[in-house]
Amino acid sequence: MTIPFTLFVCLASQILSEKGEVTAAIEALQKAVALEPDNTVLKAELQVLKKKAVNASIQEKNLYRKMMGSSGSQTKKGSEADRDSSNRNKVSPS
Repeated sequence: MTIPFTLFVCLASQILSEKGEVTAAIEALQKAVALEPDNTVLKAELQVLKKKAVNASIQEKNLYRKMMGSSGSQTKKGSEADRDSSNRNKVSPS
């Protein structure tokens, strides 16, 4: 008995994903979609994993923010926040 290509790739990507290797699972599905561009099952599975990767990234960033003591509702971004932070750390001459 042979396992259909689509089923094999989907199972392999799910196993990789469950092991925490979401990037590898996405890469495997992207290669499979390149081989079978009309395969809607592979495309759907790829979209599910991409959403999972985005959600994991957001959760990771929120965890780092929580660990560093800042809230998730920061209004300042990037270099502006860095500049304000460095200005607070400077000692003014007396």
